[in-house]
Amino acid sequence: MDGHDDWIDTGFTPAAGVQFQQSSAMLGIWARKADRNAVAPVGTVTGTSVSLNPRGATDANAGRLNGSAVTSGGSVASGYGFTAIDRSGAAVVRQFIGGVQKGENGNAPAAARSTARVGIGRANGVAADGQYCAFVAGGSLSAAQHGVLHDALQGYMDALGVMPLPVAVAKARSAAAWTSLPDGSAPIVAGRGMAVTGLTRDLAGRWYVGNGRTTRHPLLFSRMSPDLAAIEAEFDLTRLGLSVDMAGSCQGMTLDRSDGSLWIVVKLSGASGSDSHLLHFDPATDTMAAPPVLLSAGTNGVAWDPHADCLWMLRDSSELVACDRSGAILSASTPMPANSDQ
Repeated sequence: MDGHDDWIDTGFTPAAGVQFQQSSAMLGIWARKADRNAVAPVGTVTGTSVSLNPRGATDANAGRLNGSAVTSGGSVASGYGFTAIDRSGAAVVRQFIGGVQKGENGNAPAAARSTARVGIGRANGVAADGQYCAFVAGGSLSAAQHGVLHDALQGYMDALGVMPLPVAVAKARSAAAWTSLPDGSAPIVAGRGMAVTGLTRDLAGRWYVGNGRTTRHPLLFSRMSPDLAAIEAEFDLTRLGLSVDMAGSCQGMTLDRSDGSLWIVVKLSGASGSDSHLLHFDPATDTMAAPPVLLSAGTNGVAWDPHADCLWMLRDSSELVACDRSGAILSASTPMPANSDQ
């Protein structure tokens, strides 16, 4: 699952379970993803009464089963392998990791079974990335039975050569070359070149430079020649036909190759000056392709994904989310390094 628009419908509905009952139930998943999940990758597609997260944002292995109470298996260093949650009574839920009980909640009142299907890679309307090799659901098992189930799955996975997914590692890159830019009409410091808070290129090879700053300003971005030597046009509120409320700070630009348009994030916008908006610009006509779209405050970067046909947006809270062209969020958040910007 890529974490934004594909997921597995297990076809299993807790309320329709035969062995899976309100006070006697079990659900488990074998995950290849060792890294953290910002949200539970397994659970009912709406609601949270059934959910399972092998490794959460704080390293907790936890879940819910026919109720609102969370049961934790404690902190883990990896989400890889088999995790199961088991309700053995009206108030008792246990958490198993690798076939061994690692946690128990004796104050977890059972609630009516959900009528929503269980999804893998999508829970409570939010997508999560990862790869999953086995899913089980049924009645409560004893500790010994959990061990037998795990060992059987382990032997099968070993025979297939199943391994953990590699964990993403951040890398630092150094600049190989640089180009001096002209001031334009509104440099922050004269003689130091225009502000650059976003950069993209249209299908004609012309560059677009976001002219953001720490305070609101009517100039949002400039278009440069293909060699970056000359300013071809500056785009302020008047030229774009935008209201004074859209004065802000351009914080990211990207080319949508499906139609040649540009997507632009403007921060410090709105009547209060604390909003973020998504602009859709048509380079062929030098006009706005649609009215501005209000985004979550603190959005400060955007990139078009040609494979998933979506927009990835960065936030001040150092997280990355996938969105559609209306700004609606499609995925769970992916943690980013501190102070990630544009």
